[in-house]
Amino acid sequence: MPSYRILVSQFSKTIPTLGWHSDGNVSMILPDLVDCGSRFFSLESECVDLVNFKRTYGKRITLIGGIRTARVTQEGSDPTKQKEYLEE
Repeated sequence: MPSYRILVSQFSKTIPTLGWHSDGNVSMILPDLVDCGSRFFSLESECVDLVNFKRTYGKRITLIGGIRTARVTQEGSDPTKQKEYLEE
């Protein structure tokens, strides 16, 4: 992560916020990425516990994507499931 930290510090001089996109389970390096300055994350909900990640880092991070349309459409007609899904 040292080289990534240097890269982020150089980019952050001209770009206010940096993000990270990854496929697969990158849970082990997420704390380091947040500490390095990444603030936006596009991750696979099948591989990373997005709810726990957001709860852990709160306002320090923003999740983009990660919503699976199959889940939304399957549960779309059940108001209780909709509420649970949105609260996650």
